[in-house]
Amino acid sequence: MFCSQAFNHVDVIVENQHVQMQPCNVWSGQKYESRLSNQTYFEWVSSKQKILKDKFTTQCDSCKNAESIGMTSRRLSCNSFTKQNNLPTNSIASVGLRYGTLCNAKCMICDHTRSTGWVKDALSLGINVDDRYKMKKKEMPDMQTIFSNFDLSQLKFVEFHGGEPLLHTYPEEFLECFGNEALTLKINTNGSVFPSPRLQKLFATCKQVDILLSIDDIGGRFELLRHPIKWKDLLSNIQGYKKLNVRLAVTPTISALNIWYFDEFLQWVIKNCSIEIYPQFVVGDKVFLDIKNLHSNIKQKLLNRFTKDSKLHNSIRQQLLQEGQDLTQDLINYIESLDKLRGTNFQQQLGKWYEIIQDTLHR
Repeated sequence: MFCSQAFNHVDVIVENQHVQMQPCNVWSGQKYESRLSNQTYFEWVSSKQKILKDKFTTQCDSCKNAESIGMTSRRLSCNSFTKQNNLPTNSIASVGLRYGTLCNAKCMICDHTRSTGWVKDALSLGINVDDRYKMKKKEMPDMQTIFSNFDLSQLKFVEFHGGEPLLHTYPEEFLECFGNEALTLKINTNGSVFPSPRLQKLFATCKQVDILLSIDDIGGRFELLRHPIKWKDLLSNIQGYKKLNVRLAVTPTISALNIWYFDEFLQWVIKNCSIEIYPQFVVGDKVFLDIKNLHSNIKQKLLNRFTKDSKLHNSIRQQLLQEGQDLTQDLINYIESLDKLRGTNFQQQLGKWYEIIQDTLHR
């Protein structure tokens, strides 16, 4: 159960003047914040290292659950990267950075804690929004200040999370401070924003650049799930990326919103993009989006649909067979509230899948 992330990685979250740190970006436990602690980050994380050497903890449920249904977890992928690149496990060789939540999208699987685009809608839905999620760039520390207590001389990997990192200049600022020719750079993006010329120039100084596109469906369904991003803009940027010296991958999130058409989406990716696909199941507070929490009759229809003897279909079946709650009505309530707020039309875009859900509820 060894996890390299606890030994050679630090994940940094900056929300205005608040700077928090954790062993990885899927860690669900308490985060380290220097202003609230008399320990250094290294003293704080040492207690976690003792645990993460040989067992999962409740803070590691994301990886535990992924591995239990045959998916590749962050733990496994990072352990593999550490081994392949001979990274040290006693110094910081890997950094993850989420510098604010500036974003131009209001993705349905997301919320105001990860996207400034969501703030107005959250307030309209009666959700309280803490000031730390109303991004104020002037209050945010610069890169040198954030990493002043870290020796990054062994840095070999950095990953930028959102919000939407490409709306910022922080990727450029980080690379200008700490970039090196041995660095593998990974950027998570919704695909609607193309890298600036300044950032493209910095790509050339890295060993490898991976662009991970967070897209889950195609056409009108994509625009619904990743509102208000336009499908044509994504397609244009994909063609632009193919002209750069970068590796493209797609990181779709499987949820109750896109599960019915997921095979169709995968076929589109394979045919039109010829790039790697790294699917994951939805996590977070919107538990009604988890396919295990659909009505049993709907889950059975999905089990009859995903029957291939493949790793993905096997994982989907395992997720469906997990014990869950019937939160289908909560799912519909969520859909209808966003339809009303955003002027969208789920029934039109989701077609048969929407009918299946509604028919099950009204029997």
